[in-house]
Amino acid sequence: MEWLRTIGLDIVKWKGDGVTHDADRVITAVEGDRITIDAPITCAIDTAWGGGEMVKYADPGRIREAGVENLRGMSDFDRSVRTSNYGNMDRTPYVGAEYYSDENHYWNFIAFTNVSNAWVRDVTALHFAGSAVLIGQGCKWATVRDCTSLEPVSFCAGGRRFTFQTCGQLCLILRCFSDRGRHSFVGGGLATCGPNVYLDCVASRPYSSSEPHSSLMTGTLYDNVKAPLAFRFALSDPPRWMGFNNVMWNCEGMFIVQRPPTAQNYSFGHIGMHAMLFNRALIDSSKEFGYVESLDEKVLPPSLYRKQLEDRLGKQAVLNFDR
Repeated sequence: MEWLRTIGLDIVKWKGDGVTHDADRVITAVEGDRITIDAPITCAIDTAWGGGEMVKYADPGRIREAGVENLRGMSDFDRSVRTSNYGNMDRTPYVGAEYYSDENHYWNFIAFTNVSNAWVRDVTALHFAGSAVLIGQGCKWATVRDCTSLEPVSFCAGGRRFTFQTCGQLCLILRCFSDRGRHSFVGGGLATCGPNVYLDCVASRPYSSSEPHSSLMTGTLYDNVKAPLAFRFALSDPPRWMGFNNVMWNCEGMFIVQRPPTAQNYSFGHIGMHAMLFNRALIDSSKEFGYVESLDEKVLPPSLYRKQLEDRLGKQAVLNFDR
């Protein structure tokens, strides 16, 4: 509770008594009072804020080793429903431009919930109002690769066009393309403990920024992503931080990195303007900037994800990954 207050969350609106930050991990070794797990924790466990606990659990109902491949989905919509209203958006190039806004049609193309070791690849989605691919709560070790979202149809406002959305843990979104999304590459869910990775993804004609949209989403890596990106405090309802301990690595496009209490957000080798150019009315400009290094000049290694993969499994693993 005290930590939630410190990071600026509205306890009443977020029902803070029920908020936990759960890292789903596997114990790989026990030596005395030292426990080794299979992946890092992306949020510090600090005794000053109550500490944490380790809880054993079983998940017999979780689906495993399931995938969707080589599909093209189209959501039919009513072309007579159009609007020129863009909600609270303030991007002047779109003001007055009419667009299809019907929402009485299919919302999401592919959605996973409570699944591990899952994948989606070579999928194309047309006209869906919500997500092309939604990795929901309870998902772990999921990969979405070489997927495309085109011409979404919905009102351009909150809760829509979250094109490739991740609410799980240890997930990878690779070489995906989003056209006319709002939050094209986005993390969601109230408390989502990473790490999660967006790698080599592109957003074309986006209406807003890609971001870890959840208040308690930690450990998101945007690696060589071409899209407007934001790690920020949003003056939404309720006001909230958009993630903690997140990293942009050699990305391109307009961006903002702000520093949350008790944590940090990072940008390395970003090509683009560090400015609050997206949804300016919803960003608290009084917040401190996060850590920015090598602006407008790429850094080494070219890909942080691939370098970490090489360090863990060797160069052949990287070669296999890129095939």
